[in-house]
Amino acid sequence: MIARQLAKIPAMTPRDNLLASFKLTPADLEANRMGHLGDGQKRRILNSGTWTLVGFIGLTLALWAIFYLVARRPFVPVQWVLVGGLSAIMLVAGARNFHQTRQAVADDRVEAHVGTVRCVRRRNQGWFVLVNGRDFALPIRPVGIAEDVPYRVVVSPRTKGVVSMEPA
Repeated sequence: MIARQLAKIPAMTPRDNLLASFKLTPADLEANRMGHLGDGQKRRILNSGTWTLVGFIGLTLALWAIFYLVARRPFVPVQWVLVGGLSAIMLVAGARNFHQTRQAVADDRVEAHVGTVRCVRRRNQGWFVLVNGRDFALPIRPVGIAEDVPYRVVVSPRTKGVVSMEPA
């Protein structure tokens, strides 16, 4: 029964897999070919920056809650300095990412790199794609990306992140 249902589903090509993974529409691809971000890509980049900032604010609040609930009282100056410093670092990192994504959308430019790709995972940094001797952050897991096959990799120069990929 399940085998019959699966047989009715058309097989996806590697290109279709990438389009689905990046949530791209034909309009996004056309805009990328013209050197611009598509509307869907702009929305996803803005959402990414917003949710990253919200996450950093949440971590900061969690840090203060732990400090308040767990730390021994009375609080000493070194505790205030430590928690305040960590909070400042987290908020600056979140604000920097938020600002960077806003700049990327306002800039609206993309760069295309054509060449064979290799995907690498960097500890604590996520996946990166290497193309033409340069590396760019990959927002998806590289499932279905064949290594040593030519791809057209489209990158936002502000975020240094891949916004779309398709076989060349």
